[in-house]
Amino acid sequence: MASPSQIKWNCPECQTTMEDRYRNCDNCKPILVCACISSGKYNKLSVNEDEPMLSVHNLTGYEVLLDDIKDLEMKDQSEIPIQLQHGNSIPMIIPKERLSATHLPAITDQNSRKQQELSIQLKMNNTNTQVDMNYASKRVYQLSPSVIPDWPVELLCDSHIYNNSRRLVLSSIVKVYNRTVLPLMIMDVDSIEMKSYRTLCRVDANDECYLPIEPLYIRSTSRLFISSDESDFISFDWRNETAVDRRLKRENSEEIHLVIRKETINAYLGNTDELSRACFHIYIHHALRLINLLPIDIQCLIDSNSPIDLKPSELHHSTPGSKQSVLTFLIPLYNNMKWVSEAIDLTTKGYGNHNEHLVVFHEVQSNEILRMILRVDTYQGSFRAVLYSPFWIVNCTNLELEFKIDNDITLVNVDDSPFFVCPKKIDNEVHNRKAHVRVHHVGEEDNDSASEWSEDFTLYVISSAGVANCKVSDDRTYMICVHITTTSFCMTKIIKLSSSMAIINNSTIDLEVNELVLGTQHNQWHGVKSNEIIPFWPQNVKEGVMCVRYANKPNVSSLSFPMYDRHQTLLRMDDDDRSSLRVQVSVIESLGIHIVFSDYQHGDAPVLLVNCLRNRSIVYYQQEDPEMVNLLPQHYVYYTWTDLFKPRKLTIACDNQHITLELLPDCGCLEASSANRMFYTVFHDGPQTIVLFAEEISVIKSVSDFANGTLSPNNLMDQYIDISIHEIGLSVVNDLTHQELIYLTINKSKEMWTETRQSVIEPLSGRLNHRLEKKYRAHVKSNESETERKTYHVGRHRRASFMGNSADIIDQNDQRIRIQRQSLDGLRFRCSWSTTNVAYHLRINHIQVDNQLEYTLLPVILRPVNSPTGQKPCIELSALKIINTRSNTVYFKYFKIVCQEAMVRLDQGLTDAFLTFIETEQKSTKLTIDMNSDLKALRKGFVKLVEKQSNETKMYFGCIHVSPIKIHVSLSSNGPKPNQLVLVDYPSIDYFIQILNYVRVHDVILKLNYYERENDRFTFNKLIDEVYEHYLNQIWKQV
Repeated sequence: MASPSQIKWNCPECQTTMEDRYRNCDNCKPILVCACISSGKYNKLSVNEDEPMLSVHNLTGYEVLLDDIKDLEMKDQSEIPIQLQHGNSIPMIIPKERLSATHLPAITDQNSRKQQELSIQLKMNNTNTQVDMNYASKRVYQLSPSVIPDWPVELLCDSHIYNNSRRLVLSSIVKVYNRTVLPLMIMDVDSIEMKSYRTLCRVDANDECYLPIEPLYIRSTSRLFISSDESDFISFDWRNETAVDRRLKRENSEEIHLVIRKETINAYLGNTDELSRACFHIYIHHALRLINLLPIDIQCLIDSNSPIDLKPSELHHSTPGSKQSVLTFLIPLYNNMKWVSEAIDLTTKGYGNHNEHLVVFHEVQSNEILRMILRVDTYQGSFRAVLYSPFWIVNCTNLELEFKIDNDITLVNVDDSPFFVCPKKIDNEVHNRKAHVRVHHVGEEDNDSASEWSEDFTLYVISSAGVANCKVSDDRTYMICVHITTTSFCMTKIIKLSSSMAIINNSTIDLEVNELVLGTQHNQWHGVKSNEIIPFWPQNVKEGVMCVRYANKPNVSSLSFPMYDRHQTLLRMDDDDRSSLRVQVSVIESLGIHIVFSDYQHGDAPVLLVNCLRNRSIVYYQQEDPEMVNLLPQHYVYYTWTDLFKPRKLTIACDNQHITLELLPDCGCLEASSANRMFYTVFHDGPQTIVLFAEEISVIKSVSDFANGTLSPNNLMDQYIDISIHEIGLSVVNDLTHQELIYLTINKSKEMWTETRQSVIEPLSGRLNHRLEKKYRAHVKSNESETERKTYHVGRHRRASFMGNSADIIDQNDQRIRIQRQSLDGLRFRCSWSTTNVAYHLRINHIQVDNQLEYTLLPVILRPVNSPTGQKPCIELSALKIINTRSNTVYFKYFKIVCQEAMVRLDQGLTDAFLTFIETEQKSTKLTIDMNSDLKALRKGFVKLVEKQSNETKMYFGCIHVSPIKIHVSLSSNGPKPNQLVLVDYPSIDYFIQILNYVRVHDVILKLNYYERENDRFTFNKLIDEVYEHYLNQIWKQV
């Protein structure tokens, strides 16, 4: 987000400056020029202009003299020249008039007028080097000749973000990264035999440092010597070698296998734009690293040495391991058994681009077999061996199940621990494999005793949820919810099998539930203890009828209620101590059906009837139900439905007049005669719906804010806030590489005919706009030769008279409406309110995101598709909130969002640029994978899976609607190949690219169905989650 200092005010008439940005001027328009974000580091810019925005850090190995500093000030007012010791920094303050250029380096006009420069002199020579700090990113300055042929002594000036400010680092062109578990020393060796050497620097484990400048150039060879304990040395030529494998012996005769790899980074020559020099990053790794991506502890034997313990997600740097090692894995405990794998030779080429090997485990005391996959990736020249299972099967039911992939069947017991499943071979058909599930009968060997196999379902989805139907011999059907998610490391699918229906008892008494088949209760009742959650398997899928009773009172049973339809109500219980029980049936797309029972609380009754009439009774009954009840004058009653399968509407009768209410906020009058009028209102008092009857309108107004807003025509929403932005642009720039990535614009609409109603500008209908535009163009063309004003027919009973960009529309009664031809603002937000209502309206007319990379086949990333019926807003939101001062329940009469058809186009080059852009400056020193979220999801059993859905709701919506969404997605694999280092840090991107390469997707049209709920209650988080899952599940299924 742009800070105030990032907004440039452009007014040619009053010459408003940055410091005058809060002054008023009608000609000033804020233009967001550029938001240059550097690797996500500008997320919290300092508002204190006295804080240092720039510092110089000396890592050359010598004292540096800073002199001739231009357009910069020392924070501590130090005298110039400044002697800066090795390892020290000096903060600098940028003058106020230069702050905008520091925050936004893209403002080149300011940079051309004022330059930030300083003179640098190393103690090793007396040569002064002038550094332009505006362009101090990967710049190499040549200081003097060296003894290395054709290679002068060079100084690297580089910049990065440190503590929300820019840091200029002065160093040599060679940086060493020690990615081993041992400290290493960089040596300058005169004679290996005579052990004549000196230590240039020490690099601790998982640390890095720049080498001093002078020792790199004192000899004619560019060779570095590396040691661990000075008993042995290995060498690396930083100028001529790229990647080498080395063996280093220690004092204890242990051999360490290392990989040394050089990364060459292009750099600019001095203050020019000539990209002709280079700096070097030298990485030192162990040749072999192991990662356990199983949720259990394992062991590994490397070349038959002692076993190494590997915990889940643990990374092990193997000092004796090499690229020629032989690995054997052990699982101490899985499924109450011990397993040992066959040996895997790393010199054998595995399958596919990821070099995958099938690992076969054998149970020690039986012939059972377990399969896993060992992926051996090559990262920076070393091997990273990852052991994983493609599928984790978790049985969250109370039944034993069988899971089948191809013809391989796995018995999945009732256990919270996962079962590992892996196909018998790794091939190109991995993405086409289907799975089946069925119920297994314990103790029966005959396959006929088990259920039939369910219909097949695909496994290689990013996320999916569905129901598998398993039929049994007695015409019953077990509906098993199959929930598939992809782990964070994208190599494994977690498949949770659970009952599609759950019974949740949140009451303080034990309950029993029963399913009605053909209107008769089944003999078997299922007990549910207080605060217990159990799976439930319906006997009759078609009917879906249930009843409940108290466990300690078998004779107290509720009326039957539907268990497949989403609803909530209060059940009548014929008991003096507990006369009612609340039930809520939630249908959740990813988790199935949850039936929640709870004790009665205020607001659970469907309606509270209050009769304020003096001497007249009210008769009320449920629609289509013969049971009528009389409510005496000056009395009230809490009412619940007598039949849950009939319409849930309430019929009210008084003095031979009757009305049927749907229990939505409303008010009205039931008039038998002018002298016997009866007013009524329906309103919400917190969670409770109330219907109140009175003879005086003042009583209705005193209790119902809704009645105030409805019956009083003077109570209008005459207070409002109106925010409009004509056009705005946002450019995202990688400030370190000076590369513009994307440019986002919110644009005004095309010119159209509009009408102003109560200070609100609204466009005319698409058909009328088309007719007016056609006549207007003819009028403009004819006015070149004629000056007479004409009227044009624009409809059956409409005429139009044009005056410049205005027009009058005249109907058949000669009534005139003035309209205007103009463009609508790109973004407009309006909020109007009164004492009882608040209305919100947001409109974004046109949004577009452009690809600003130099080489791309898809220059437009996002834009709306023009509607054939005329231009419509890209996104439009409209909502009306009713204010009830006595309630903490938020009531929206309607909340609607409409999104137009859009086009999304992405290529591989932009994806790689964005991954590099968001990558942190300091890379993780441990190339491991975080499995915490996966282990947490795995421990979430059936109870944890459903208990989150039992919270009370606090938002009431009369109607909430999110429109269907149609998106044209174009994907291109053109451009540079993905950076392998980045893909290791972001395995999800690697996984997504694999899918695209497999299915060869180029164009996809996503058609997402609308989301709509009426007369429902939510919490905010529940609403967001439900809408999010509604659209996300459709995306994954269609992709």
